[in-house]
Amino acid sequence: MNLSKSLKIALVKADKSQAQLAEDLGIKRQVVNRWANSGNMTKETLEMLADYFGMKPSEFVALGE
Repeated sequence: MNLSKSLKIALVKADKSQAQLAEDLGIKRQVVNRWANSGNMTKETLEMLADYFGMKPSEFVALGE
C-alpha cells in the first residue's frame, strides 16, 4: 500500500495542487507535503482524503498499487 503515490495520483486526476488541497481542508501545506512524501497518515486522514476526492477509502488506496 503506497498512500503517498495514491495521494499524488488523486491530485493529478482532480487537477489540484498540494496547496489547493491544504487550503480546501483548512490545514497547513506542510502537512499535505508530509503525506505526499512519506505516505504516513491515520485511518481518519485516509477517509478524509478519499471523501475529498469523491471515492471510497479502498479506491483511494488502490490508486497507489
